[in-house]
Amino acid sequence: MAWSPAGAARELLDDRVFFVRETDTIERAQLMLRNNGLEELLVVADGADRRVVGILTMADILLAYQRVMAGPRVTCLMAPDSATSTPPGMPGPPTSSTGEGPLS
Repeated sequence: MAWSPAGAARELLDDRVFFVRETDTIERAQLMLRNNGLEELLVVADGADRRVVGILTMADILLAYQRVMAGPRVTCLMAPDSATSTPPGMPGPPTSSTGEGPLS
């Protein structure tokens, strides 16, 4: 039978259930999302009943990461003198035709 927009939700149901417990790490949740090609996970209570307490999405994780990273400025993450030094394996700044110092 072909799929129809008027059909029942069960026609599209995936019987695999992916979940994390509310005390699992964000890293575990992110790995589960990525490794299984998921966009969201059920979050269940730690008790034996495993009642659903929420849904965690990859977007939730990315927004939380963004909020954490919004505080520090780029300069806080840079190595000392990184603004004026050349990264390893990269060519230095262009020099004048005489080879004496940078171009102006």
